[in-house]
Amino acid sequence: MRYRTAEAVRANLRAVRLAAPGKAELPPDAERTRKAAYFNLHALGVSVALPGPGQCSPLTKASACKAPVYGCGAKWTEHGSGGGSSGAAVNLALSEQAAALGKLAQGTEDTVARPKRGVLLGIEGSPPREKMPSSLVLTEEEAEVFTGPCARHSEWSCGSSAAVRGAADTCRARAGGCDGGVMDCPSALRCSEEACAEAERSPSPAVRAEQQLAWQTVDRCGTEPLPHTSCSVVLADACLGLVGVVCETSTVARDGKVLEKTSPEVGEVWLQRTEP
Repeated sequence: MRYRTAEAVRANLRAVRLAAPGKAELPPDAERTRKAAYFNLHALGVSVALPGPGQCSPLTKASACKAPVYGCGAKWTEHGSGGGSSGAAVNLALSEQAAALGKLAQGTEDTVARPKRGVLLGIEGSPPREKMPSSLVLTEEEAEVFTGPCARHSEWSCGSSAAVRGAADTCRARAGGCDGGVMDCPSALRCSEEACAEAERSPSPAVRAEQQLAWQTVDRCGTEPLPHTSCSVVLADACLGLVGVVCETSTVARDGKVLEKTSPEVGEVWLQRTEP
């Protein structure tokens, strides 16, 4: 079994080399061939060890290549008013200097901007991508929700209640003689205040249903399953200037249980090549 797995790994690595950019007679489906090989390598359990945040190191050399790809790890965060995401990344390059991210070379865990997955995953058939001195690659992404804004927007109030508005409108229709808005009509203002007071003092079945829904929404706030993305480097070949990456996104419950997994996404990075 191990022999067959090793043979399959070698076959897919060979497929990448034959379909690598820069060859005079490259088949039109070369990119698809490379990405299929990356997918297969991931399925076979191939994963290149990467440095963690604040660490820099050469990656394991690809077969038939004497030079390594270098990497430096970092953390990243991207937050808005109601939530955001955070995770880890690695900056890949063909030299230690190009891979270094500021003070990262000194062992800190400086944060970096969120890596752009679109650059990594690309679009099949698009114009050839530019070979870069270095590339920041996503390795982990975990979504977060802030419960404060969620709870504030979910709380029940007279102003957001359809039942209270309905009671106030019925009162205004009975009072009559006022076509303006609430602030322009004393009877309308009185009706709104009375409807709100009655709802708070003795909630009708409709008001109780609204309040129950609001409470349930607040209880769920911040407890819904969230997506978690993990990306693995399956090939880092300095001689070809290619890095193959496979990303998987899972929906994870708050207790850590994986509820659902999406199909793996396959991408690659082109680095400025070096001779073996």
